[in-house]
Amino acid sequence: GAGAVYLFTFSGSSSNPYSTITKQKEIQSGTAAQYTLAANDYFGSSVALNNNILAIGAPGTDTNGKIDSGGAYFYVISGNNYSLPLYKQKLVDGSSVIDYSQATKPTIALSLLAGEEFGSAISVYDGYLVVGAQKYTKPTSGITEGGAIYLMAIQGGMGSGYLFTDYP
Repeated sequence: GAGAVYLFTFSGSSSNPYSTITKQKEIQSGTAAQYTLAANDYFGSSVALNNNILAIGAPGTDTNGKIDSGGAYFYVISGNNYSLPLYKQKLVDGSSVIDYSQATKPTIALSLLAGEEFGSAISVYDGYLVVGAQKYTKPTSGITEGGAIYLMAIQGGMGSGYLFTDYP
């Protein structure tokens, strides 16, 4: 299947604060994910939640004819019931990012390779999104499937938009 992510909340007494587990949201193709997912996208293979920022990896995503180039989905969520996201962005081959590694900070297209599996690992912390690509191959290195991480800064605030910064 395409994959899914489930969000739960915990409640209980002071002596046992995790005695009740309640499913709050199921994120899957179409409705809650707000994206159409395909079979073998492996949406949910990696998941990270920090404060109100939810990141979900889908390393089997095919984009621009590049099979298994991968993808990462980013959501800013609100409230304990995890209502529809306040903001969302899908990062796949060709997505626009601002490259802060260059002095001019140009907007560039995220360039992923077929089979790279971008989204195979994911983490969110303190305004940064880290996405792993376990089978990344640098074309000029001669190293096959050595892997890579992409560090992206999440910038902006509620209502002001978010920018992703790529430091390949």
